[in-house]
Amino acid sequence: MTEFLGNISSVPQETNLTFVQVSDSLMMSGDADAKWVDDYYAKVYENMPGYRKPEHYMELPLWIPVISGMAGNRYGQQVHVVTDVETSAQELADTPGTLLFSTIESNASHTRGLVERLPHKRIIMGGHVNPKDFTQYPNVTFLGSPAELPEHLPGLDPSATPDNKLFEGQEVIPRLTLGSGCLFACEFCMVPRQIKTPPEDQIWEQVESFKPLGFELVYLDDKTFGQAPNWQMIGVIRDEIRKYNPDFKGFIVQTTANVAAGDGRKQDGDIEAFKELGVQYTEIGVESVNPATFQAMVKPYHLKHLQTVMEKARDLGMPIIPNFIFGHPLDVGKYDNFMAWTEEHRDIIPAVNVNFLSVLYGAVQLRKQRNLPEAQGVTDLDQNAYQKSWLTEADTLEMLQAVRGVYHTTSGEDFYPNTYAEALTQVSAEDIVAGALRRVRDTDPATTPMLDRSAPVRPLWHGDR
Repeated sequence: MTEFLGNISSVPQETNLTFVQVSDSLMMSGDADAKWVDDYYAKVYENMPGYRKPEHYMELPLWIPVISGMAGNRYGQQVHVVTDVETSAQELADTPGTLLFSTIESNASHTRGLVERLPHKRIIMGGHVNPKDFTQYPNVTFLGSPAELPEHLPGLDPSATPDNKLFEGQEVIPRLTLGSGCLFACEFCMVPRQIKTPPEDQIWEQVESFKPLGFELVYLDDKTFGQAPNWQMIGVIRDEIRKYNPDFKGFIVQTTANVAAGDGRKQDGDIEAFKELGVQYTEIGVESVNPATFQAMVKPYHLKHLQTVMEKARDLGMPIIPNFIFGHPLDVGKYDNFMAWTEEHRDIIPAVNVNFLSVLYGAVQLRKQRNLPEAQGVTDLDQNAYQKSWLTEADTLEMLQAVRGVYHTTSGEDFYPNTYAEALTQVSAEDIVAGALRRVRDTDPATTPMLDRSAPVRPLWHGDR
């Protein structure tokens, strides 16, 4: 089954645009083996007020509103959601105008399947894959960013505000950008190391563009919230949104432990200031709780920052969502610490975001990568793929058991990939966590300083959040 959102206009065919979005349900089927992750989020979101999970994507695919706003009324527009490649290829073949794709490693195979079946359609594409993967298709133009679109689609305005009209009525979490870029130098990241802020009138236009949507939370797209000089605007933005959406609860932000802790730099604010301005959930880029690993990643924090954040969050009643990266070679044999740290703070951790270490295409051009393994295959480039060339089969099993453990600690249920079901489930998820806690408590505190060994061991899960 496929789905169209919006309507192609009656203007000439060359001025029609179709945004082609591959559904998560397709990416998570077959070889992707990722439905377990989708099921985990469906479960934890039940206990996270304001969180929404649309059918076809974790959140609104931002690239579509961005280009839709650039196109304005000059082009007829619609969204085509792909749930079956063959069916979509047949429907898109008869769709007038230009097809637009945003391609990442997890949907690249489905995108190629569509492109191969649409040799006579004009296709414009961008995304985080190697452009050379699509040079064999003469009808495909691969661009480095949406800013290049006016060269191929006359009349587009790169400075225009994103437009959400194609998603009218959908229950989502829209994204708001106060600033782009990040000043830190984390090795795995490909975000430019320069902070840029849009003009204030464009920020207000973004806020206005959310009106067609159903939402209770807004996600701040700033990669390290608190770095852009305008971060305190969210207090006024909160009040303005509530004028047209009285159900609005506040913001989700992503930042680092040192910024959220304060780190002695008042201009960055801290988690207490965030709370006062309307932040409801804070994602912290923890990546790893093992110092050797996050130092190798060039993360800009120390364990003391992380502990300070968790203590402040507990006092504030602020839920913390740790962003973890699993699969770094230095974490092999040390995943017990992930489970122990999550268990220690599970009273304020409603969910965890797990990505698997990927060597992103283009990242080496933006960050020095001295401590990352080299990509040997497609799965090494995909942050959603858990099989990596630098991990042995035993390493992969150990890692997946740890993911299973942190998922169980935060949800009370058991989630794992079907591919490894037989090997993983020989031990229950509860026993996996209990074993990790026991081993950490029996280990030299100097090597695992994140766990408070003086605290009593709490029951693993009784729905007592």
